[in-house]
Amino acid sequence: MKSLVDYLKKYRFEIVLIGVLTLGAALRFYGINWDENSYLHPDERMILMVVNDLELPSSWAQFLSSESPLNPNFFAYGGFPMYLLKGLQMIGDKFSTGEVSFWELKVIGRTLSVIFDTFTMLIVYFLGKRYWSAVEGILAALLYATTVFLIQGSHFYAVDIQLTFWCTLAVFLILRVYKQPSWKKVLGLAVVVGFAGATKITAVFLFAPLIVCFTLILIRGFVSGVSGGDGDRLTAILPKLILLLVISVSVFFLLQPYALLDFRQFKEEIILQARMSKDALLFPYTIQFVGTLPYGYFIKNILLWGLGLPLGLLAVIGFGRGLLTAIRRFSFDLLGFTRGAEAVISASWAAVYFWVVGSSVTKFMRYMMPLYPFLVLMAAFGFITLIRWSRGIMMSDRGSGCGFKRCGRVVLSFTICVLPFFYTFAFMQIYREPHTRISATKWIHENIASGSVIALEHWDDSLPLYGGEKFNLIKLELYATDNPLKAQETENIVNSSDYIIISSKRLYKSIPRLPQKYVWATQYYHDLFSGGLGFEKVAEFTSYPRIGFAKMRLEMNDDGADESFTVYDHPKVMIFARGE
Repeated sequence: MKSLVDYLKKYRFEIVLIGVLTLGAALRFYGINWDENSYLHPDERMILMVVNDLELPSSWAQFLSSESPLNPNFFAYGGFPMYLLKGLQMIGDKFSTGEVSFWELKVIGRTLSVIFDTFTMLIVYFLGKRYWSAVEGILAALLYATTVFLIQGSHFYAVDIQLTFWCTLAVFLILRVYKQPSWKKVLGLAVVVGFAGATKITAVFLFAPLIVCFTLILIRGFVSGVSGGDGDRLTAILPKLILLLVISVSVFFLLQPYALLDFRQFKEEIILQARMSKDALLFPYTIQFVGTLPYGYFIKNILLWGLGLPLGLLAVIGFGRGLLTAIRRFSFDLLGFTRGAEAVISASWAAVYFWVVGSSVTKFMRYMMPLYPFLVLMAAFGFITLIRWSRGIMMSDRGSGCGFKRCGRVVLSFTICVLPFFYTFAFMQIYREPHTRISATKWIHENIASGSVIALEHWDDSLPLYGGEKFNLIKLELYATDNPLKAQETENIVNSSDYIIISSKRLYKSIPRLPQKYVWATQYYHDLFSGGLGFEKVAEFTSYPRIGFAKMRLEMNDDGADESFTVYDHPKVMIFARGE
């Protein structure tokens, strides 16, 4: 018995860490197929279609051709996530009784997302341990494991979860290179940077911590009395920099060879993505960002929904405390090359990434996912700061006559520290129920007669998800520029329809952002919702984060969140029927 106690005491941090990783994986696997056989995330759907169509070329000549069946002909994302999934599909085809189905491919992809994000939790632990101690590392891993936006992202096979893993691992390896820039560590870092770039091109912003790291190494080499010596001189560092550049670029093209073999299309798509970041009118689905504040829009959605307000407040507290500490001790830490230099390297990654990506007019929440590990680390620092502050208050002189005020501060601190986990529990409710579009589809088949005329919105997922052939489905092209012909055609469709179905807030929330371009369409939505078109809402399907205790129920209406936070896994669906 004593030996068991000694064992548990000796490996207590490892045991707790395993528990945290298990919890994080379980939250991500929970309800992984709650949307059943539907494919309602457009990025996941596109990736799965591309992967399913990939085939091995019959010869080297065909492989080297831009017409190769292995060419994804899609470069908005990197090739590595696609080839990884394709490789697993081919393995499954070889060892299973039949071919891996499209549905099974989706489940494999989502499982990969869970695995990648679980490993990111582990890296967050090592970063927290490196910055502070094992206790802070485990706390950071726990907060990462329960962060709502990361749980949501792991329920789909999009590239952002993988990008977050590779970028976080790259920053961790950069810190190791800073401490001891050996050839082996530089080589490992170069490979990881190549993987990151082949996952998504925005990994290019890793250049910032790399430049800062090697600059600080060179400075260290010229500071008298600081360890490093000749190994930190330019003559020793420059060859390693060249190696890092050559290997990372080589790995990049090795993992997505058609970025080179089909460079013309690769260049065109990268330029198109760059244009989209500067012009919210380029595509209909980016109109939602017209008039939104650069940086501020991202910050609002991160704090309110991605992290949740309690965890977001902890991140703000941790950031503020860390900034004040850095200002007070900057010269000592940086020139003494203690933890300060590593903090500067990490901060350079977050700052440059946020500065460049945050300025984009296109502001999908997932663009900021690579920063979440570092936001969570700040939240862990804020958590510890509040706990220590509360403990200091409780141990302070109680004869000051301010007991009530002290008690209030303590309660407030502990409440902020506990509430993030309630938000996680509330959000998991979404995966305990069917997808709202699936529920709406069942309602349609049970309540709408065959042959009924149903008006649907273009640029959104059509309902019902299956069995639509029994109805007369007509599309309302409301994103088209207002003109008399559009108004007349839409009016004719509405007048001939028995039902109007709105599958999400995509159109009715974005179109009013351009009232000058969409005068008629904006009025259309006003008339529809007010009953002026002669339709009344007969069904509504929502799945908000909520917590229920006995007969009490707390529901968090997130209709005001970024569209991409709700539209993929819990959009509000509304069905309108023509009045009598």
